[in-house]
Amino acid sequence: MRQQPGRVQSLEQRHPTGSLTGTASVGVRGLECARELRSYSAKPSNPRAASSYRNTGKHLGVAVSDSPTGPFRDALGKPLVRAGTYPGQAIDPMVFTDDDGRSYLYWGNGAAHVVPLNADMTSFAPAAVRTFTPDGFREGAFLFERAGTYYFMWSENDTRDENYQVAYATGPSPLGPFTKRGVVLRKRLDLGIKGTGHHSVVKAPGSDTWYIAYHRFAVPAGNGTNREVTVDRMTFAADGSIEHVEPTL
Repeated sequence: MRQQPGRVQSLEQRHPTGSLTGTASVGVRGLECARELRSYSAKPSNPRAASSYRNTGKHLGVAVSDSPTGPFRDALGKPLVRAGTYPGQAIDPMVFTDDDGRSYLYWGNGAAHVVPLNADMTSFAPAAVRTFTPDGFREGAFLFERAGTYYFMWSENDTRDENYQVAYATGPSPLGPFTKRGVVLRKRLDLGIKGTGHHSVVKAPGSDTWYIAYHRFAVPAGNGTNREVTVDRMTFAADGSIEHVEPTL
């Protein structure tokens, strides 16, 4: 069964010495956290119960645990992706696991990157990293598959901008090539909804019912740093294109 894991916005922060400090916390991607953890645990050759990627703000790291609820420990003792190794910022990691069991790591701000993960889920071949930047790409990469089509999604503009929005492209494989299809989620000023972005997508098991979770300016008086999380239905046209998502209160 194909899994569409979500992204953990933030887990434990990395101490300057490289150790982990503080307690684990889940940010706006928490809706999909448990699904993501299960997908990671399904593939490593060392049968740990769960592992999770985290966003340190500058580097990407990977932590593992015997339980989806932790406690987590640093699997490598160093960043999985170190800041400055690839164009753009090393933030917003997401993993997609395909039907063949192969998993792919996506990340980036300013430039999008993807690489197949090794079976241990904590390493990859640097030479296999692909960098691609769709028109308008800012951050928040997300990928899922439906009916043989791979949907690569992202956020455009700045998270503090009321025009923060979600766009997508489609391709024939997790590695693309991807063709941009347009914006599917944007502000709705008649309801006071602004800054709709940084999303995850989930399908209800055993159905073709899809949902998109995202954050926006808190209604009614929020802004780019005072935000709320919401979930809306996401539907598809007969040709497989994503129909415009109507944000709701």
